[in-house]
Amino acid sequence: MNGFLPYLCISASAGSGKTFQLSRRVLRLLAMQAEPDSIAAYTFSRKAAGEIFDSIVSALRLAASSDEAAAATSEVMALPHAREDFIADLRRWFQSLHRLRIGTLDSRISQMLSAVSVELGLPPEFSLLDTQSAEYMRLQSEVMNQIFKSGSLTPELTEGFLQLFFEATHGASEKNFMRLMENFLGSHRATFLTIPQREAWQGPDIQNPPQKLAAQDCELLLEEILDALPSMSLEPKVQAILAALAVKCARFQLSSTWTGDLPTDTLSQRLLSGEGPEVKYGRKMIDLSGEVWEALSELLTHVLAVALEQVKGETLALYGFLRIYQLAYQGKALNGGQLAFEDACMLMADFDQLEPHELAYRLDGEISHWLLDEFQDTNRLQWKVLEPFVSEVLQDPEAQRSFFYVGDVKQAIYGWRGGDSELFGQVLKDWPVIEHESMAVSYRSSPAVLDLVNQVFSDVPVVDGIPAASAERWNREFELHQAAREDLPGQAEVWQIEDKETDPHAVILEMVRRLPPEAETAILVRTNDEGKEIADVLRAGGFRVSQEGSSPLRDDTAVEAVLAVLRQAAHPLDEFSPHFLKLAGIKSDPLILLEKVQNQGFTPVIREIIDGMPLTADAQFSRGRLDRLLQVAIEFDRLGDPSIDRFLAFVEKARPKESEARGVVRIMTIHQSKGLGFDAVILPVKKSSSFSKIETGELVKGAGEDGEPCISLLPPKMVCERIPEFHEMREKLDADKTYEGLCGLYVALTRAKQSLQVLLPVPPKSGGSLGCVDNWLADRLGSGTGEKVSELKGAQCLANWGGDGWKSRLKKEVLPEAAITPFQVGSGRKTLSRLEPSQEASQAQKVDQLFHMYDRDGRDLGSRVHALMEEVDWAESVEAETLLRGEEEEVVSHVTVALGLKEMKKPLGVTGLWREQRFETVLPEGWVTGIFDRVVLFADGAWIQDFKTNQSVNEATVAKYTPQMQLYRRVLADMLGFDEGSIKCQLLFTRTGEVVEV
Repeated sequence: MNGFLPYLCISASAGSGKTFQLSRRVLRLLAMQAEPDSIAAYTFSRKAAGEIFDSIVSALRLAASSDEAAAATSEVMALPHAREDFIADLRRWFQSLHRLRIGTLDSRISQMLSAVSVELGLPPEFSLLDTQSAEYMRLQSEVMNQIFKSGSLTPELTEGFLQLFFEATHGASEKNFMRLMENFLGSHRATFLTIPQREAWQGPDIQNPPQKLAAQDCELLLEEILDALPSMSLEPKVQAILAALAVKCARFQLSSTWTGDLPTDTLSQRLLSGEGPEVKYGRKMIDLSGEVWEALSELLTHVLAVALEQVKGETLALYGFLRIYQLAYQGKALNGGQLAFEDACMLMADFDQLEPHELAYRLDGEISHWLLDEFQDTNRLQWKVLEPFVSEVLQDPEAQRSFFYVGDVKQAIYGWRGGDSELFGQVLKDWPVIEHESMAVSYRSSPAVLDLVNQVFSDVPVVDGIPAASAERWNREFELHQAAREDLPGQAEVWQIEDKETDPHAVILEMVRRLPPEAETAILVRTNDEGKEIADVLRAGGFRVSQEGSSPLRDDTAVEAVLAVLRQAAHPLDEFSPHFLKLAGIKSDPLILLEKVQNQGFTPVIREIIDGMPLTADAQFSRGRLDRLLQVAIEFDRLGDPSIDRFLAFVEKARPKESEARGVVRIMTIHQSKGLGFDAVILPVKKSSSFSKIETGELVKGAGEDGEPCISLLPPKMVCERIPEFHEMREKLDADKTYEGLCGLYVALTRAKQSLQVLLPVPPKSGGSLGCVDNWLADRLGSGTGEKVSELKGAQCLANWGGDGWKSRLKKEVLPEAAITPFQVGSGRKTLSRLEPSQEASQAQKVDQLFHMYDRDGRDLGSRVHALMEEVDWAESVEAETLLRGEEEEVVSHVTVALGLKEMKKPLGVTGLWREQRFETVLPEGWVTGIFDRVVLFADGAWIQDFKTNQSVNEATVAKYTPQMQLYRRVLADMLGFDEGSIKCQLLFTRTGEVVEV
């Protein structure tokens, strides 16, 4: 392939140009005459896929624009290619636009699923649901309700699972039970889908398991200890501790808990962790050898055995519940044609009824060139789906096909959602034919920023809190970063809060004030709650703030007031909401509101509440949030679900889209910042935030002696330390979490282009664990090499690189100042009304009745008629027999009448035809959404045709539809720029054959 590496993996550090490499590889393939639709580039988000597409098109356009640009691009590709060749490639690319395969992995897997839906037994019209959508949330609730009502849970399984659930959720209140249950299942279901075999959930095979004692044996040992203790030369306090420990150990049963039913004093904890018979107590060593120790050690071993039995029982209870949930989910969701993306992966991963080439045929062509982006975030299920296709490419004897993947395991921060960065290296190991290259030159960051990054991450030492496995893996992957633009000015500063009296938020506010207003500024945080606190401070300080896609819609008091009105109606015993509404000056009748929600849906009810709210004219932030709340209500109303609780849960997960303009301070979590770059970044580090935090009860995976996977909930740390198999699993989990913690810090520190400010908390009085990010950074950074920095009130500078000359190099694009004020009492507010054309007759209807003017019994008929007429362009060109084959007699009658109308024949001068065209537009009186059944377009006018299946037609019938058609006329005139007089509106009655113009 002309010196072209057909099989290539690139490890690309942050800012080194992954998208550039991928897009230039596509250009090289096109130059080698590969068909555009034989090339596939997949990544993990629509935005990233869009960037790949834009990069390819931009490069082609540039190369086709001049001989000089063509020569430069040809040099990058290392392949001779003239301007006219690039023009031809560009033309081929756009001619294949409808067949291009540039998208997300999920979209590819969804396409595969569509191609084999018959073999999988899926309904023809299945749909894929976003796990954050109202539909999916409702589906989850229905499955959970079905499980608890069906009696499919045995009492033992129910008891075991609920005990596990309440321990994992720390005994959360019943009020949040369903939501917590759904989150709990969601966090473990992916593991079940990946490894559904029950034997894997038995946990590790323990070589020398401790023995559990019978109750009577425990009592005999206890009696022996209590009898012998007084004769030992021990302090009374020590004897009392040992006696209490013996009692607790003898009574320790499957219903007991390690933290609640065992002593917590230092001596007991040391004995439980395996120390003895000599054990330190205070400043002395106590020797417990003899009769007492022999009996006590048997009881301690018994406790260990019980704890292991508990863990195994809880793990199997979790497995049993997940299995029952999955069966119920399949019955309701899969058989009903509603799937989440993880379901699509599961089905395709196990699908073996077709060979890869047979599936490729169904997908309208084989992919010869695979390009995968952000490969470190790929999970095992996704790779299991892709591997058969990739392996065929890698075994091509003529090497005329290619495979390319790129990523950065140092940015592997999605392990919590299944991403497996170890796949990156495993694929290289499994397929030695793949070449490997690395890129460590950054085109994003200034030398000053990279100096800080290099000092933090080069030669990571093994210290307390950083396991050897984590440090060794990191040092294998990390290369010293270099700046592609050595002359790019920049500044990196490390600050530390001086004392406990200093408010870190005040320091952050001052940092933002010192930055140029035209800079793209981001503040990176670990949690949304932390981001909200900072956002509130900055807004109060007069800054425009965007809490990126993570800010709950409920971060505004005005929104909370609207939700309180709904909550009061749904929960009469709720004491908080009435008090809150009284303070806000809002009155509501719960019974009337419930009736309105049932009859009208949430949108008009919420609009009415907002119209009555006392908002001042400058409450801009609240207005934006309330408008978004209305959009969320419209989305939810499409489900026809009147449940206030489910609506409130839907709002809880809603994430408003906010401004990304210059002059707006963007606050986001580190996870959300991945892939982005900013002129200036501020990274506040929380005190004692560890790289790895392991909780008892976490689901942990390991491998048995035969290499097969084993899964278990994690026992208490003391148990793990005494059982080698669990000790190994815990160490692996700790190493993985620590590595992922390093990855998160790396992502945060490499987002900055020119300015990076790190803010550390108050230092500990006497050292501190280097397993905590703040202490580790302070230890690693030391002094910098930059100019003398200015003072920052409340903080001292630990290190700095570069200087502030970068500020003068920014583009001066400043948005006008806009004060942001919170919700407060004042004059009323008029919101933008949302109009649905079929409501123009002032007839109260539910949302699911919109645009269906026939009665309830006629809906199925009307829907089917509309669906068939959508297939018709012109009456004279349609094959009626084929179109109507298999349809019910009444449907055939209506469509036949419609096809016989002269208005359905192609008129002279027609320039276009719309069928079932959705629209959204804003007219002076409000926001209008709807669907045109049929629009016939001419150069200077149009016909709007609306199909109606009414039994009879009279003046009242026509009057009923007239407002709807008049609004359609206004909307179309506004969309096309026509005079309303040039648009003809026709009601086509498919039962009677009448056509009425309105």
